[in-house]
Amino acid sequence: MGTTPCAARRAASIILALAAALSCASLGKASAGSADGSAVNMVVQLDYPKKIIDLSWAPGGDLFVTGNEDGEIKYWSPDGKLLKAVSAGTMVNSIAVSPDGKLIAHQQSADNDSELVLRTMGGDRVASIRSYPEPRGIAWAPEGKFLICLQRFGIQVVDAKGRLIRTFSPPPGREFYRAGLYAGGTKLAAVVCSYRKDNRLYVDHQKEYGTLLWDVDGTSVKEIRN
Repeated sequence: MGTTPCAARRAASIILALAAALSCASLGKASAGSADGSAVNMVVQLDYPKKIIDLSWAPGGDLFVTGNEDGEIKYWSPDGKLLKAVSAGTMVNSIAVSPDGKLIAHQQSADNDSELVLRTMGGDRVASIRSYPEPRGIAWAPEGKFLICLQRFGIQVVDAKGRLIRTFSPPPGREFYRAGLYAGGTKLAAVVCSYRKDNRLYVDHQKEYGTLLWDVDGTSVKEIRN
């Protein structure tokens, strides 16, 4: 399965994310953006031949992890030193460290098979669950009790032990594009867009976008037309 446009955009932003995060960590090597318009300076660039698709910082900022096209999860120090590598087996599409820093969640895919995997911070696999094709992102609830796993045609709500709580589906003729939690993790917002019957994406100016708002417990939904 090739890298999706969404994943490609994430990969293109890796260096910017590193620069911004390291600036905020006050390492003394970068000037953070400010009200006077001063720029964020690049402080480190990872010299790694395989494409990095996504990254996530540990809560304390002492390390970050990357999900890679070659199927590896890599641990890095804030100054870009490789600390450890763990094989996931297939391409890691997205990755997120839990708010308490105890778990790593990642989506991985090969051909038309996708799964959400939970690991300890040490890299040991503790749970997994089958997911829809074309994974597009992960977001943890603020307290780390559950997370959402975004795919093209479904959003899975999964607890911290890897158990499926519920699944949200887009309206007919729509697909999920982005999603996030708000209101302390009690509500879910998802951007949906139209897709062609031949399963090819519309070009951007032909798409119809909307935003769906759910309670995470699944009791209500509201659509905002963009």
